[in-house]
Amino acid sequence: MLDNEKFKALIGISENYEMPEKLMKILENKGERERIFTILADQETDMSYDWFTDVYQQEHGDRDALKQDFTPRCLTECLAGLVGTNGSRHADVCAGTGGLTIAAWNRNPDRYYYCEEFSKRTIPVLLLNLAIRNVRGQVVNTDALTGEVFAVYDLVPGLRFSDIRAAPEPAGGLFDAVVMNPPYSMQWPDVDQYSTDARFAGYGVPPKKAADYAFILHGLHKLQRGGRMWAIVPHGVLFRGGRELEIRKQLLEHGNIDAVIGVPNKLFLNTQIPVCLIGFGSGGCENILMADASNEYEGAGKQNWMTGDHIERIWNCYKNRQAEKQYSSIVGIERIRENDYNLNIPRYVDTYIPEQIPDLLESLDELIRIEQQIEDAEYDFYDMMKQLTGTTEESEQQLQQAKEKWKRMLVMKYGTA
Repeated sequence: MLDNEKFKALIGISENYEMPEKLMKILENKGERERIFTILADQETDMSYDWFTDVYQQEHGDRDALKQDFTPRCLTECLAGLVGTNGSRHADVCAGTGGLTIAAWNRNPDRYYYCEEFSKRTIPVLLLNLAIRNVRGQVVNTDALTGEVFAVYDLVPGLRFSDIRAAPEPAGGLFDAVVMNPPYSMQWPDVDQYSTDARFAGYGVPPKKAADYAFILHGLHKLQRGGRMWAIVPHGVLFRGGRELEIRKQLLEHGNIDAVIGVPNKLFLNTQIPVCLIGFGSGGCENILMADASNEYEGAGKQNWMTGDHIERIWNCYKNRQAEKQYSSIVGIERIRENDYNLNIPRYVDTYIPEQIPDLLESLDELIRIEQQIEDAEYDFYDMMKQLTGTTEESEQQLQQAKEKWKRMLVMKYGTA
């Protein structure tokens, strides 16, 4: 993990809020940029993950306004394995600081990587993360929902680092792979103006109360025929009604949904919203892999994580499209129609583990032991009463009354005397 104080000293700031503006100025100066990159690359030699994920989210992210939840490393690794290395063009919608893209680049550095990100404050870190790895691609500061573009930067590989050049417009074209971790259930106003938007043609316009399907359809619109898209989204997209039900129905009937995989809760730093991974294709998916990996994790404190074994189990399950008891099943469209296009995972994957039937001999031994304890307690009690009361006729009557009360208590408590 990046040392935030060392990084602030490196770029010459004292307060966290200064970082985006100061970093952008450094990136615009090639000489200064490469000097900083050289020092940073020599300090942080492991290029396989996004150094900034936790630091940026803690110090710079806007959870309230932008619903920013940066993808934890275990999920970036998981999606990179699911997407695979085929194809030459890769897109990351709502890229944040680039965690998903870096995980994919680590497996195939020769692809063209296209990243869209809305937050202007996040763009400098995203550019740094890609340019320091000598990535070939493009970063677009844009509102993915409205299509408004604020700035475009081309990344041109050099001897060690990418050159960053302002570009007139996004590159366009379709992609072999698309990944996304969009803001969860974010509202977006004026949805009716998108009734003729090509992205939503044949599916419908998502409701303004939740833009999840707007991001999904935006990404799907960029997908090459035969390509694959993976989205990290809240479970609500699997079963909510209204416009979302109609969109889900069309996605299923078009054969766009390939897999639904539940993952553990509390993987993210600043939210406990349960999420799932949905795999999409450009069409022709004949059945759906449903998997519940929500119990596959390690945990400490408020945050959980998936280990390499947990992630590999998901990869193997998807690759082999295998039904595994209490973990996964293969579901055809007819069964989904019967469930009114509800994709809630427990409908298709039963993870219930029945209680183990106790061993009868062990249970009998335990009952005998309890009976013996009761008998011993009775003997001790009667002996104590005799010592206290003596052996007069009156004391014998009191002892008999005490025995009867004792037996009634045993019946009430244990069902036996």
